Amino acid sequence: MLAIDDPTRPLSPDLLTSPGGFAWWYADLRDEHGSGLVLIWSFGLPFLPGYAAAERAGHPELPGARPSLNVAVYERNALVFYQLSEHAPAECRWDPAASRWTFGRSHFVTEDLPDGRRALRVTLDCDVPASPERLTGTLEIIGTAARALRSRVAPVPVGGARHLWTPLIVPALGHAKLSVGPRPLLDLSGTAYHDRNGGSVALHRLGMRHWLWGRVALPGEERVYFVCYPRERTRAPLVVALAFHEDGRIDEIVGAKATRSGLRLARFGMHWWANLTLARPDGTPWLEVRSAPPTDDGPFYLRTPLGARTPEGLHGQGIGELCRPDRVDRPLERPFVRMRVHQTAGANSPFLPLFTGRREGRVTRLLSQLGPSARASR
Repeated sequence: MLAIDDPTRPLSPDLLTSPGGFAWWYADLRDEHGSGLVLIWSFGLPFLPGYAAAERAGHPELPGARPSLNVAVYERNALVFYQLSEHAPAECRWDPAASRWTFGRSHFVTEDLPDGRRALRVTLDCDVPASPERLTGTLEIIGTAARALRSRVAPVPVGGARHLWTPLIVPALGHAKLSVGPRPLLDLSGTAYHDRNGGSVALHRLGMRHWLWGRVALPGEERVYFVCYPRERTRAPLVVALAFHEDGRIDEIVGAKATRSGLRLARFGMHWWANLTLARPDGTPWLEVRSAPPTDDGPFYLRTPLGARTPEGLHGQGIGELCRPDRVDRPLERPFVRMRVHQTAGANSPFLPLFTGRREGRVTRLLSQLGPSARASR
């Protein structure tokens, strides 16, 4: 189901021409109050409407034909800005050798620094639907360059396929400053994280029923976990538990176990668990995680604020997610997902302003787009 690739080399550009495959890069920034930012830039993001459905119907699309950029901004654990923009392929470029990406007028670059650290620098410049204003700003993340694991958890077999997940910068600190038009949106520093994901076949073909991922910042280290539950319920989950230290050391808990409790039901039918205990093979706790109610709540994906503690008494905070690949792109939900996706070079749902941009003013933007008759009737 999952393999950790070598972070010293880029993902293969062949993924962009692998039917139904995917390649995405993830970065987050979070302060101690739960304010922050999540960025995902991608080719063949599995969550785009119609992408998984096309593969299930036997005519998969190429990842390179479906580039997208997702920006989510939080204020004290509340989502205050959201935008998922799908770009025309001609608007996007990826240079694997230079670790550079262009999505429309937004630019991303990573750089290995002489002191063994790595930097991610982002410049955002995005149009906002139904608004003359643009989202602009910068994000910089600098931290320890992740090294290759000795075990690599689950190496990819010859001719096989896995979800390739690779931490790239961890632990790290970052700073972001964003505006929408002349109005500030975000200006903060905090703990940060950067990774990537890739696969040569569709995400829903990799045998996962669901996954739990999270990263927790602790004094001097970052603990990151990835728990994959197989489709066959009789099989044990694959548990990845890693502690990244500022000096580059990585502690891997080989044979780690995961126990969930506190089952909850989210608004759109997703089950989630309030508590997750990650333990060593002998059952000794390694990390106890508490999930707050989801900040991003959808029919196949949840993002949650995390609190955690270690057996040594260290406390930390972070970000977690839960995904159900089998629920992605279901026919009844696809029209509603389309309402949240901004097509930069195509037709959009008339209801897009209700689900994108700043949280405040969305109804006004919707009525403005619908025209004078709609405003008059209000």
